[in-house]
Order: sequence, then structure tokens, then C-alpha cells
Amino acid sequence: MLYTPSYAMPRDTAAIHDLIRRYSFATVISSGTQGLVISHLPLLLDAMGGPQGKLIGHLARANSHSKLLADAPVTCIFHGPHGYLSPAWYVDQLSVPTWNYAVAHVQGQSRLIEDTAHIEEILAATVDKHEAAAGTGWRYDLPTEFRERLVKTIVGFEIEITSLEGKFKLSQNRKGADKSAALAGAAEHYATTNPDLVRMMREALCSD
Repeated sequence: MLYTPSYAMPRDTAAIHDLIRRYSFATVISSGTQGLVISHLPLLLDAMGGPQGKLIGHLARANSHSKLLADAPVTCIFHGPHGYLSPAWYVDQLSVPTWNYAVAHVQGQSRLIEDTAHIEEILAATVDKHEAAAGTGWRYDLPTEFRERLVKTIVGFEIEITSLEGKFKLSQNRKGADKSAALAGAAEHYATTNPDLVRMMREALCSD
């Protein structure tokens, strides 16, 4: 269970889904006979794939983690923006440093996808999502023989979400002028290096 004070709770499931879409490179954790097995994978969210949604991904067939994704529980962690906040930014100088961040923890039941046509759909959808952000126009439109060799080295999987938790710790617990001061300090310090943290802080602190 993720420790989440009431002030840091996301407003709704849609807010957690939005974080998963934006920061879709996940830490995927399974339990095996040797202990925890961890992979880092880009995942797609199908928000309508169940009561709380469904995650879809792929990994190398040679990765031993793939064997643990056949009808088994799995945990996925999505890390949103995060950053240090200096007490020097606050009006109340009797303060200590802290770290602001946004994360989502997802638990669910995984199953493997071996069908080659379905795997190619996953690959194409993953490419489309990230190429849209890259703006290059590259498409998953490769020669048939090359694609057939590629797909043999890959397995797909989907995770039906059974538990969805988020924690958006963005200075909401500060009082009065310190909220504005925290946002102003972050906006200046992270203007070019971490604008997403500033955006999430602004959304959290200016919606009161």
C-alpha cells in the first residue's frame, strides 16, 4: 500500500490515468522463485479495458521476466516529475527541505500475448504514441520478412488493473503564502529543467 496523506491524493482515477499516459515508462515488478524480478518497459493504457483500465506492453522473449507474466500478479510503478524544494523559497523560514513528486502504483493480473498479429498491433500502437511526441513521422511499416523475424523475438502482455493508487505530493500541505512561494521558487529554479513539475504544482496549488 502506498502511504498517501489526504492532501496528496489525486482528485480521481482520470488524474492517475493521465499521469500513466504522460510518464509511461514503467518499473514492472513480479515475484519469482529467486525473489523479485524487475524490468523497465514502456506501457500503453487502455482506460476502457476494465473497471480501472488495462495496461499493454511487450518485452524480449529472451527476458526471463516474460515467464512470470503468464497469468500472474504484477506491480507497475510510474514515476511522474519530481524535484527538490529548498526551504529558502518559503516565507516561513523555519522549514526543512523536501521533495515533491507524483507517482502511480498499479497492481493487476497479467497474461501473455503470443499471437503475432496482436503483438504487431502492440508494437505499432507503441510506435504511434511515441512518434507523435517525437514528431518525426516514422511509422511501423517495415518489410514483411524483417517484421516476422522481429516478432519471433518478442512476447506481448496485458495487465488487467485490480488496484490503482496515486500520490501527488506537490506542496499542497504548505500554508498560505508558502504555497505561492513554493510555486514561485520551483517555477524559477525548474523553468527549463523540470517544467512538468512546475505544471503539476501549479495545477495542484492554483485549483484551491
